Amino acid sequence: MLRYLYANDVKGFLEAVNSKNYVEILKDRFLGETGYFPSQSEVNSWKGSSEALADLIKGLNNIYIAAEVFLPYSSSRADYVLFGKNEKGKDAVVVLEMKGWTEVKPSFADDYVKVKMGSEWEDLLHPSVQVKGYVEYFKDLIDFANQADITGVSYLYNARIDYLYDEKFSSVLRSYPLFDVDTRDKLRELLEGINYGDGYEVFQRFMTSRIAPQKGLIEELDKTLNNSKNFEIFKDKFVLLDDQIAVYDTVLNELQKLKDNERVVIIVEGGPGTGKSVIALKLMVDLLKKGYTVFHATGSKAFTTTLRKIVGNKALFKYFNSFTNEAEKDSPSFHVLIADEAHRIRKRSGTRFSKGSKYSQTEELIRVAKASVFFLDPYQRVRPEEIGDANLIESVAKKYTNKIYKFKLRTQFRSNGSKEYIDWIDNLLDIRKTGIEYYSSSFGVEFKIFDDPESLRQDIMKKNSREPNSARLVAGFCWEWNEPNPDGTLPEDIVISYDNGKVFKATWEAKDTGKKLAKGVPPAALWAYDPRGVSQVGSIYTIQGFEFDYVGVIWCNDLVYNREKGVWEAHPENSADPAIKGKSQSQVLELLKNTYRVLLTRGRKGVYVYFLDEDTRKFVESKIKNS
Repeated sequence: MLRYLYANDVKGFLEAVNSKNYVEILKDRFLGETGYFPSQSEVNSWKGSSEALADLIKGLNNIYIAAEVFLPYSSSRADYVLFGKNEKGKDAVVVLEMKGWTEVKPSFADDYVKVKMGSEWEDLLHPSVQVKGYVEYFKDLIDFANQADITGVSYLYNARIDYLYDEKFSSVLRSYPLFDVDTRDKLRELLEGINYGDGYEVFQRFMTSRIAPQKGLIEELDKTLNNSKNFEIFKDKFVLLDDQIAVYDTVLNELQKLKDNERVVIIVEGGPGTGKSVIALKLMVDLLKKGYTVFHATGSKAFTTTLRKIVGNKALFKYFNSFTNEAEKDSPSFHVLIADEAHRIRKRSGTRFSKGSKYSQTEELIRVAKASVFFLDPYQRVRPEEIGDANLIESVAKKYTNKIYKFKLRTQFRSNGSKEYIDWIDNLLDIRKTGIEYYSSSFGVEFKIFDDPESLRQDIMKKNSREPNSARLVAGFCWEWNEPNPDGTLPEDIVISYDNGKVFKATWEAKDTGKKLAKGVPPAALWAYDPRGVSQVGSIYTIQGFEFDYVGVIWCNDLVYNREKGVWEAHPENSADPAIKGKSQSQVLELLKNTYRVLLTRGRKGVYVYFLDEDTRKFVESKIKNS
């Protein structure tokens, strides 16, 4: 069932608004849903929009209203959804975005406008672009949204701002109209058109309608290409929301505008589950369809190998160090380079087999293409040599172009769409202060601590048996990763003693030595994709970039919480990762925090944890609210 903060008929809504109870109800329910208090700016927005809507819908007593409706598997919320029936008796739904803006001017990208918010200017999506995404998202996931007449509109209730009707917005405005103080009566007419039947009945059917299962990127790509070998149809498998739309449209628009001697660089930052790789692959498919030459590149062997395996076109998917020869040329070699997981960029592309070009790796990735699009999360750098950073990319890009666009993705799609869960993990690990100190089951992600590693493994195996390839077990890199045995089986490198004499044993994913592996053992690079991978324990290097419904994490004693000092401590002596050997304590601490952040944010529905260190367990337990 869809979640929302408030629902009532028109009479009940008017009573709540007029009695000043409405905002207080929303504040209480917001706290219950998210575990923290809404910001004052959001509270002010609720007050202004509810009063404007109350004035607009007086007398439309057949309509039923839901406010702050959560989009499935997403942290986004629609301001209002109104339910009724049209003159012919057909179910009707209006998704309504309310804006109290009074000053707007052009922004850096076509889908955005710059809005005066208090004393500051903010770049925000044009209201029609925003509501378009919401309507398409509802139609993609909710069965009933495809049976009813569903419309998306927005209402600027404090002003008339001519720039919002600029020619560049004309296409989206035709399908998703914007109303303002001068056209309020036309919006009233539109709503009168759905006041012909019982809106509550429509509300009930909409809210309880079947919601399609959440789509995982790799699973959906695999399923699409199993049914059809046409890579291009993948473009329609995911609907973009909010800032994702702006990134997508900016790439397409800028490519069309570029002159022969021009370049453009687009930098996109986003946390786990904000859709970076989804946008990257949708862009790639659409650009290929339009006739552009496009390459997708990463610094991850596991992610690139998996994409090559599924798509079957090795040439399209490369590594960051694949462009050394093209980088030496004076002009770009192709149209678009999509650099996914760009936080894994290194200083130079040289390897033991090749010295690389005379340019840094970042500069190579900009020189080779007319348009270079970088997707990154700076808190996912897990090796000392990874230096990918928005400021670094921007500084290099300035040597080649003044067409540089920077975006931040905020809408959360992983962890059941719970931004709060991601914020809690960041706060827990002291990566950034988010204000989310305690985990709550209201986050929608099951976080469960296990008393022993065998129970954790069995639970993950059980989850996976119910839905094949939906769960994985991972661990911190605290045991040696040895080569396969002579017969191709894997050594039980991971050994944990627990409960007075019991011993847990497990294998890592298969180390790539070029030797034949035993039946049932996939290579490490395909551990996350191959269903047989559930029998081995994965590491940071094979799960980064992937997601599952459920992830079990063995939290080792390389990163522990010192409860006496109240700080996180790195213990590199307990790590078997050669990448951190000889590095400074502060550098190791940062890398280990990032590592566990990645491990703890791979689950869409649940994250299960076993701790080797008792103090760390107690600290994490102290940050969990009792239900």
